[in-house]
Amino acid sequence: MQQTHLKPKVVVEGVKEIEKYLPHRFENVLLDKVEAFEDNEEKLLAKIELTITENDPEGRNIFLIKNQENKWVYNAHMFPENLALGALVYLNTIRGDGHGAYFSTISNFQKTGDVLASEKLQATIHLKRGKGSFQTFSGKVYNPQGALVAETEVMAFIFKLAEAPAAGEGEKKKSDPPQKTIEQAVDFSKIDNKQKNMFFAEKIVHFNPEDNSAVISFTYPKDHPFVKGHFPGNPIMMGVCQWMAMGDALDALALELKAKGKVNTVFTLTADIELLKEDGVVAAEAKGFVKNYKVVGSGFKPRVVSTKKCGFRDMIVPGDVIYQKITNVQIS
Repeated sequence: MQQTHLKPKVVVEGVKEIEKYLPHRFENVLLDKVEAFEDNEEKLLAKIELTITENDPEGRNIFLIKNQENKWVYNAHMFPENLALGALVYLNTIRGDGHGAYFSTISNFQKTGDVLASEKLQATIHLKRGKGSFQTFSGKVYNPQGALVAETEVMAFIFKLAEAPAAGEGEKKKSDPPQKTIEQAVDFSKIDNKQKNMFFAEKIVHFNPEDNSAVISFTYPKDHPFVKGHFPGNPIMMGVCQWMAMGDALDALALELKAKGKVNTVFTLTADIELLKEDGVVAAEAKGFVKNYKVVGSGFKPRVVSTKKCGFRDMIVPGDVIYQKITNVQIS
């Protein structure tokens, strides 16, 4: 982990203290310690720390996942959330209280390693660029040995909580309505690498054997554990969960490809993925989503590798039915 001579202006430690600066998060606080820095030549905004155990007292073990060696590790899809929350604590301590944020884009995500359950995750957050309410942060995530395990950039729309935009505001992008030619349940017991309520894919509703494109559906549950804590009173699906849903859809496609004998015992899928509503409104879209798979028995162990860009365009609220449209599929 890169060292710095800078001293933090503010140190906030402990979930209850951090909660005070993340009023929209409640029990979903994914930080244990934040060091926030005043303006500096390194553009370092904050350093964060987090330790999640298999029996985490805050219930945060919902964010653990089994890796390809069958060990519990931090779910890498949550890393951008960790970084965004650290940036929010920075904003609410250094820049003044009362800020919230919506994800706009995750870009240039690369994962090269794991942080094991019960190990301390450490990360640095730098200001990449900013214009008006849109701020782009770059972040690097490290394991306790100081090795880099992931890096990414996160663009967020920053707002005052009293002026939070309502779901559905802004210009909408539309795609062709999702094709629905079959209805086939996804058997995630063949993957079984995380808690069941963290799988955001349910049915394969379309599959094209010529180009391996597919459409996967799911309904965001009204009783999901994250509903209470993520913008209470105006609950929306977390951006990183939408990104995770794309990965789950790719897993569903991988199961179908395996069943049809189209993949080897170790393979990689690269694809573009759109999250669509019933009327074709694009909720989110990703380019260059890459996952690696290792076949084990009748299933396999997946590993997220990278995502070139994932943009969030429209909010998903509890009860929404979403279709994950997978195109430009490459198998290697």
